[in-house]
Amino acid sequence: MGILEKVQVEGDNIKIILKYQHERIVGVCYLKNSNNKIVKKISVGDYLLLTGKLKLPSDSRVENGFSYKNYLKGKKTYYLMDISDIKVISEKKSLYYILKELLEKRMKLVKKSSSYLHAFILGDNSYVKEEVRKSFQKNGISHLFAISGMHVSIISGFLLSLLKKISWKEKQRHTFVCFILFMYLTFTFSPSILRAFLFFLLFSINRMYYFYIKPFHLFLVTFTICLLINPYFIYMIGFQYSFLISGSLIIAGDYINEGKNYFHKLLRTSLLSFFSSIIISLFHFYELNFLSIIYNLFYVPFITFIIFPLCFFVLLFPFLDSILFFFLNFLEQSSLCFSSISFGRVILGKPSNLLLLLYVMILFFCLWKAKCEKKFYWVSFCPLILVQFILPILSINSYFMMFDVGQGDSILLKSRNKIMLIDTGGIGSFSSMKKRSITEQVTIPYLKSKGIRKIDILILTHGDYDHLGETENLIKQIPVKKIYINNNSLNYFERRLKKKYSVEQIGADMTLQLGDILLYSLNDNLQNENDSSIVLLAEIFSIKILLMGDASCKTEEKILDKYDIGTVDILKVGHHGSKTSSCEGFLSQIQPHYAFISAGEDNKFGHPHQIVLERFQKRKIKYFITSKEGSIKVLFPSLLYTRCLK
Repeated sequence: MGILEKVQVEGDNIKIILKYQHERIVGVCYLKNSNNKIVKKISVGDYLLLTGKLKLPSDSRVENGFSYKNYLKGKKTYYLMDISDIKVISEKKSLYYILKELLEKRMKLVKKSSSYLHAFILGDNSYVKEEVRKSFQKNGISHLFAISGMHVSIISGFLLSLLKKISWKEKQRHTFVCFILFMYLTFTFSPSILRAFLFFLLFSINRMYYFYIKPFHLFLVTFTICLLINPYFIYMIGFQYSFLISGSLIIAGDYINEGKNYFHKLLRTSLLSFFSSIIISLFHFYELNFLSIIYNLFYVPFITFIIFPLCFFVLLFPFLDSILFFFLNFLEQSSLCFSSISFGRVILGKPSNLLLLLYVMILFFCLWKAKCEKKFYWVSFCPLILVQFILPILSINSYFMMFDVGQGDSILLKSRNKIMLIDTGGIGSFSSMKKRSITEQVTIPYLKSKGIRKIDILILTHGDYDHLGETENLIKQIPVKKIYINNNSLNYFERRLKKKYSVEQIGADMTLQLGDILLYSLNDNLQNENDSSIVLLAEIFSIKILLMGDASCKTEEKILDKYDIGTVDILKVGHHGSKTSSCEGFLSQIQPHYAFISAGEDNKFGHPHQIVLERFQKRKIKYFITSKEGSIKVLFPSLLYTRCLK
C-alpha cells in the first residue's frame, strides 16, 4: 500500500513505481490481464493497494556483470513485484502530486518530443528509445542527458539576470532562485539536480554572507550532504560521473579560463572531462571512445544552448513541438551514425586495483598541474592506457565459462588468448519488468571486462532461438572471425545469418583447434533440429569436456555406437536437463565427474527435470545449474570450479 509515483507502458507491460514510507517498490502488471481498465484510470498521486508476489532484484549473474540490485539501491528500491491485483484506496492527492500530474499532462500535449521533455526537464531518460540511449553511451555523450550543474546554472543565471533588471536586491534574487530550484528538485529528486541545487544554495549563502569559502570546499560539503541524504547514490554511475567531472572542472577552472576563445575553452573542458572520467568509464564499461572528445565539441553547445532551452519553450508553447523535434531528430540520427564508427573505440578491460590506484594518482597529478601551472598533462595517462591495452594480450590462461543466459545456452572457451563462443543465448528477462538483450547484460560486459576484443570462432549448435538469437547483437559489438553452423537443413534464423555473414557448416568427424584445446565434432544430420545439434568433445591437458547442445537420448545412442569416448570430466548436459536427455546408458558409459546445466529461473519447461537430477544423484555426479549458481567458470589445468556471481 502506498502512493503511485510513476506509471509507464513498457511493451506488453505497465511498470508501476509505488512509494511506501521511505522506500519504493517497482511492480509490473500485464496489459492483457483483468487490471487493464484500472491501470488506464490510475494517475500519479493515487493511493493504491497492490497484491502480488514480491521478489528481490537480481544481482550480477556473471563476473563484472550488471547488478540490477545495486542499480535500484540508488533509487531506494529494494523489492520487485509481479502484480496480480490493483485496488485504488484513495484518489485524493496532495498539492505536490496535483502539480506533478499537471506537469505530466502538459508534457503529453507535446506529441513528438515528450520523451526528451522527460529527459531534460524531469531527468528521466527512460522514455528515450533504448537504441538511441545506447548510441549516446557509445559516443561518450550520455552525461549530457543528465540535468547537470551547467543546465541548472543556465536556469539560475537567466532568473538572476531577469530579477536584477527589475531591481530586486541580491539577497532576494538568490533566495527566490533557491526556492525555484528547490521546487524543481522536488519534482525530480535526481542526484544531479540535488547536487546542483545544494551547490547553488551553499554558493549563494557563501556570497551573501561573505564567508569566503573556496568553491572546491563547497563542492566537498555538497558531496557529503548528498551521501547523507542517500548513501546508495554512490552506486549510481551518473552520480559518480557528475561529481568526479564537476570536481575536476572546479579545481582546473583557471586552466579552462586561460583558453583563447569559447571553442578553445570548450576543447579544454572536453579534454579535462574525458580524462578525469577515465576511471569510471573503465571500471563500469571497460572501454574508451577517444572520439568523444571531438563529439563533445559539437554536442555540448548544441544540447546546452539549443535542445535544453527549447524543451522549456515547448513545455510552455506546445505548438513549437515540430521545431524541437527537427533538432531532436538530427541529434538522434547523428548519434546513431557516429555510434557505428568503431575507430577510436578501444576495449581495455576492467582495471585491477593497482591500475585504478595509478589512474587516481595520475589524475591528482594532472589536476594539481592544471591548478598550479594552468597546464593539463593529459599525455600522462597514455603509458598506463597502453599498459592496460597490452595486458590482456599477454594473458595465456585457459578456462571454460558457461554463461547464465536464462533459458538458453552460451559457452566460452579460452586458451592462449584464443576465444571460442558456443551459442549466444536468446532474449532473456533480466528483471521482471521487461525483456533485455542477454549479450548487452551478460556476454558483452564480461568479454569487454576481460579485454577480449574479438571472437576467433563462433559455433551455433543449431537453429533454436535460445541458442543463436543474440548472434547479430554480438557481432555488432565484438568482431567474429569464423562462424560455424551444423549441417542440418537450415531454419529461418540460420538462413538469415547465412545471407548476412560468411558461414561454414560442421559435420561429423571435423576437428577444430583453439590454442591448447582440441575439439572433435561427433554428431551428424539426424533430420531433427535438436538431435542434429553440434556435439563437441573438447580435450585440454588430458581433461575431457562433452558439449551436448540440445541433443536427446537418440543422439546419445548414435554417438555411443559410433565412437569410443571413454569417461569424461565435464558433461554439458543436453537440452537444458530435459528428461529426453542424459539417459541411463549414456551416463553409465561416459561417467562424468561434473554435470553443468544451463536453465532459466522458473522456466516454463520445468528444466532441469527431476528425473535427470535423480540420475546424477544416483551416480554421485556433482551437478550445477545456472539458475541456481549463476555463470560457471572452470580453470585449466587445475579443473578448479568457481561461481561467477560477483
